[in-house]
Amino acid sequence: MRTFPPLADRPRKLPRRTVLANCGICLLAITCGGCTTFQDMSKWSWKPAPPAADAETFTRDQAAIAVTKGESAEQLGNTDEAIRYFEQARSLDPQWNHLSRRLAVLYDQRGDSEKARAAYHQALELQPRDPELLNDLGVYYLHRERWSEAEAWLRRALAAQPDHQRATNNLAMSLAMQGRLQESYDAFSKVVGPAAAYSNLGVLLTRQGRTAEARDHFQRALALENTLHPANEFLSLLDRPATPASPAPLETSVQPVAYQRATGR
Repeated sequence: MRTFPPLADRPRKLPRRTVLANCGICLLAITCGGCTTFQDMSKWSWKPAPPAADAETFTRDQAAIAVTKGESAEQLGNTDEAIRYFEQARSLDPQWNHLSRRLAVLYDQRGDSEKARAAYHQALELQPRDPELLNDLGVYYLHRERWSEAEAWLRRALAAQPDHQRATNNLAMSLAMQGRLQESYDAFSKVVGPAAAYSNLGVLLTRQGRTAEARDHFQRALALENTLHPANEFLSLLDRPATPASPAPLETSVQPVAYQRATGR
């Protein structure tokens, strides 16, 4: 017959609630074993995850990349590609609106007269007294043989910077092409000196078919500096009665290089 221990010696049956509580403690101890204590966790600084790059920053970055590509294309002489990248940069970020002046020169080089003129005037809205920009706009009109308009812009460049040599040189050319020889000589002299000033006028007079006056100016130039190559070359051509004078292109015969832009192009 089976016997049972006295009641006092039997293990007491724990209440169900106590058993569940003890199991929960054990489970928590197992789960958190080797981890930071609750007290330490209360000291943690909770920070939200960093947000993704916003659209505005991305657009600015894309514009800057377009400018870099445009500059590389410009240096390589890829005019169309440079225009495309600079226009892209302007459309993406207004801070690149000053690219209008570079676009104006590029459009002019490409022969797109209306877009060049529009870009120059857009640039003027941002920098109305910039002598380099005013000079470049004067060059735009020189290229189109609109001498009086060129003179007006070049005088504005010199009003902003009286010692601007490129603008002075270009102004001298516009004056010569209007027949104002003494004013042209005075302007040329400031940049290249008296001998080269006479030579420059001789070149411009030759281009106008005024050969007698051109010869006189070349002789004056050589009287001051008899080794002046352009004057010797042109005078030699003019003194050959059987051979019509064939002057070199204006950009290579006037000293310094004619139609000088701020960009050097």
